Amino acid sequence: MKLANKSAPSQITEALKKVALSVVASLLLPGCWSSDDANAVTSSQTSRVTLGPLVVTSIESGELQSEKKTVIANELEWAVIIKSVKEEGTLVKKGDVVIEFECKELLEEIEDKELEIENAELDVEQARKTQLVNVKDHENYVLQRRNALKTANENKARYTKESKSDVAKARETVKKAKEAVTRYLDKGGKWENDLKDADTAIEMNRRQLAIDEEKLLFKRKVNTDPELESPYPKTEIDRDAMTVEQLKDTLEKSIAAKKLLLQYDHPNQKRQLEEDVRQTQLDLTILVDFTIPQTMRLRDAAVVQAKLMLEKQLIDQEATLKWGEIEIKGKEKVLRKKKEKLAELLEQKEKLTVTAERDGLILYRLTWGEHGVALQIKAGAKVNPRQRLLEIPDMTTLEVETIVFESKNRHVRIGYEDMRGSPAIVTLDALPNREFQGHVTRRSTLPKINGQKWMETGARVYELFIEVDWEAAGLSVGKQLKPGMKCNVEVVLEEVPEALQVPISAVTVREGRFVCKKVAGSMITEQEISLGRMNDRFVEVRSGLEEGDVVLTDIVDLPADERSEDER
Repeated sequence: MKLANKSAPSQITEALKKVALSVVASLLLPGCWSSDDANAVTSSQTSRVTLGPLVVTSIESGELQSEKKTVIANELEWAVIIKSVKEEGTLVKKGDVVIEFECKELLEEIEDKELEIENAELDVEQARKTQLVNVKDHENYVLQRRNALKTANENKARYTKESKSDVAKARETVKKAKEAVTRYLDKGGKWENDLKDADTAIEMNRRQLAIDEEKLLFKRKVNTDPELESPYPKTEIDRDAMTVEQLKDTLEKSIAAKKLLLQYDHPNQKRQLEEDVRQTQLDLTILVDFTIPQTMRLRDAAVVQAKLMLEKQLIDQEATLKWGEIEIKGKEKVLRKKKEKLAELLEQKEKLTVTAERDGLILYRLTWGEHGVALQIKAGAKVNPRQRLLEIPDMTTLEVETIVFESKNRHVRIGYEDMRGSPAIVTLDALPNREFQGHVTRRSTLPKINGQKWMETGARVYELFIEVDWEAAGLSVGKQLKPGMKCNVEVVLEEVPEALQVPISAVTVREGRFVCKKVAGSMITEQEISLGRMNDRFVEVRSGLEEGDVVLTDIVDLPADERSEDER
């Protein structure tokens, strides 16, 4: 049962009381009334302050629920479609069909498994035939292993000759690498020629630059002579100036090229040639000291391996018949497992029809389908695996579920074997003129919000469970009483044996103070009081009044012409 959406009747009642008291306060003016006003008050509009027992209760709404229930769900591994389902509220007997499902995937799985079983039977037959062929195959494998041993010995002899040729080639490579170093570094070698070429390029660029600068200077000087009338055009002088700049840039590049040659190219080339010598010597050393010995060991190992494989094949040939029998048994085991799986699928197929395990009443559970939408439990609806759909409550465990607010929870007494819980009076909405006596048997361990989950400001409440002897009250569970029926529950929280009390209607609120109208002889005066505990009809007065005092309770019902002139 979900109590999160219940209103807080006690809070609403309290609010209504304050509103009623405020209305009364608006009709009452401070000060005293005249004797004519007092005489206009009838006995039905007054009440005496009494001293006696006051029963403090908690009145909340409730609902009938069963403590024990059978939950019906889709117990298959696949989603199913509802084929038919009993209507909610239907009384069923043990063994009655409650819901029927359809599952195309399950039926297809059964067909696939039956096909797998046929294939497994063929596998067993094939394994038996294969066993007859294995002997001849192993004889052929033995012949192959003998040829492999012969080939391994021939490979060993051939590599012995090849290794000598490889050593000679490696030594020749070392010799060529050394000659390359000599050609590069010796006098007249490539390095000396590269350096001369760099110096020559610098010198040629410097000379050409000097010549062109001299020409440019000459032309500019001639053009400055007025008598010569500038024989050289400006474009020619500009072109010569650009040529000079280009030659300067070329000279700088040739100088930079020489620096790069000295700083990088020559050291790099020298290191590379020397590295080639070291590498070829290393390759020769690796070939002689490691590669050839290692390869020879591998060739020897290949010969040994070929011998071992031949011996192994002979052993395998001996074990062929035994291994074949084991394989046949394995195939038979696979066939047996598939048949067991088929039996499980057929058992799940039987779960497509669900029957009632006990007599009871069909109730639909609130469950969610795709995209967070509430699932409509009806024919054609899709149900996910393990999704709960229906409940069949145990009608013999029918009880009343209600709430109590945290402020009152400490006054609730829970029943035990040797002690009954707090008394409770239950009034069913379906039987409003009857009251049923019960007592509290259980309470939720933790409180929860009384309202929507997102309303963090909601009051905290505990769930209470009330036990009622329905049979003693003459009601039949399942007929007059059904789960989900609404009711009001009044739980007796406390009994104050000696409490000075007045009706709640006699108390009003003025400027945050509790007051009442006290009738004394021919005068009515406003009296401030302090309140204690209360129920839905009476409130405890802790100060301001005494036993026997008369207070006004029904001032709002006085005829207008009988009220004071100021009040009208």
